[in-house]
Amino acid sequence: MKTQALQSTLDGTARNYHAWKTGCQWRTELAMGDKVVRDRDSLLVNVAELEATLNSSKPTASAPEQRSRRWRLNPVLQ
Repeated sequence: MKTQALQSTLDGTARNYHAWKTGCQWRTELAMGDKVVRDRDSLLVNVAELEATLNSSKPTASAPEQRSRRWRLNPVLQ
Protein backbone atom coordinates (compact mmCIF):
# COMPACT_ATOMS: atom_id res chain seq x y z
CA MET A 1 0.00 0.00 0.00
CA LYS A 2 2.84 2.38 0.79
CA THR A 3 4.37 1.71 -2.61
CA GLN A 4 1.20 2.85 -4.36
CA ALA A 5 1.03 6.00 -2.25
CA LEU A 6 4.68 6.79 -2.97
CA GLN A 7 4.20 6.20 -6.70
CA SER A 8 1.11 8.41 -6.68
CA THR A 9 3.06 11.16 -4.93
CA LEU A 10 5.93 10.89 -7.41
CA ASP A 11 3.52 11.01 -10.36
CA GLY A 12 1.89 14.14 -8.90
CA THR A 13 5.29 15.76 -8.39
CA ALA A 14 6.31 15.04 -11.97
CA ARG A 15 3.02 16.45 -13.26
CA ASN A 16 3.40 19.58 -11.15
CA TYR A 17 6.95 20.12 -12.35
CA HIS A 18 5.94 19.64 -15.98
CA ALA A 19 3.04 22.12 -15.60
CA TRP A 20 5.32 24.64 -13.88
CA LYS A 21 7.99 24.32 -16.58
CA THR A 22 5.43 24.70 -19.38
CA GLY A 23 3.95 27.77 -17.69
CA CYS A 24 7.41 29.35 -17.40
CA GLN A 25 8.06 28.76 -21.10
CA TRP A 26 4.69 30.23 -22.09
CA ARG A 27 5.16 33.31 -19.90
CA THR A 28 8.60 33.89 -21.41
CA GLU A 29 7.28 33.53 -24.98
CA LEU A 30 4.37 35.85 -24.17
CA ALA A 31 6.70 38.48 -22.72
CA MET A 32 9.03 38.24 -25.74
CA GLY A 33 6.14 38.61 -28.20
CA ASP A 34 6.36 35.09 -29.63
CA LYS A 35 2.84 34.33 -28.39
CA VAL A 36 -0.29 36.46 -28.16
CA VAL A 37 -3.67 36.12 -26.47
CA ARG A 38 -6.38 35.86 -29.10
CA ASP A 39 -9.40 38.07 -28.31
CA ARG A 40 -11.95 35.70 -29.78
CA ASP A 41 -11.41 32.93 -27.26
CA SER A 42 -8.60 34.18 -24.97
CA LEU A 43 -6.39 31.37 -26.21
CA LEU A 44 -2.61 31.70 -26.14
CA VAL A 45 -1.37 31.19 -29.71
CA ASN A 46 1.85 31.57 -31.67
CA VAL A 47 2.17 34.77 -33.66
CA ALA A 48 2.84 32.72 -36.82
CA GLU A 49 -0.40 30.79 -36.29
CA LEU A 50 -2.32 34.02 -35.80
CA GLU A 51 -0.81 35.54 -38.94
CA ALA A 52 -1.63 32.40 -40.94
CA THR A 53 -5.24 32.65 -39.76
CA LEU A 54 -5.37 36.30 -40.78
CA ASN A 55 -3.87 35.58 -44.20
CA SER A 56 -6.35 32.80 -44.92
CA SER A 57 -9.42 34.80 -43.88
CA LYS A 58 -11.42 36.95 -46.26
CA PRO A 59 -10.03 40.48 -46.53
CA THR A 60 -13.49 42.06 -46.32
CA ALA A 61 -14.39 40.31 -43.06
CA SER A 62 -13.10 41.83 -39.85
CA ALA A 63 -11.69 38.85 -38.00
CA PRO A 64 -11.53 39.09 -34.20
CA GLU A 65 -7.89 37.95 -34.38
CA GLN A 66 -6.98 41.27 -35.98
CA ARG A 67 -7.66 42.96 -32.67
CA SER A 68 -5.51 40.58 -30.64
CA ARG A 69 -3.31 42.41 -28.24
CA ARG A 70 0.15 41.55 -27.14
CA TRP A 71 0.07 41.16 -23.40
CA ARG A 72 2.94 42.59 -21.43
CA LEU A 73 4.00 40.95 -18.21
CA ASN A 74 5.45 42.95 -15.39
CA PRO A 75 8.99 41.80 -14.68
CA VAL A 76 9.23 39.56 -11.67
CA LEU A 77 11.06 41.22 -8.82
CA GLN A 78 14.15 39.29 -7.89
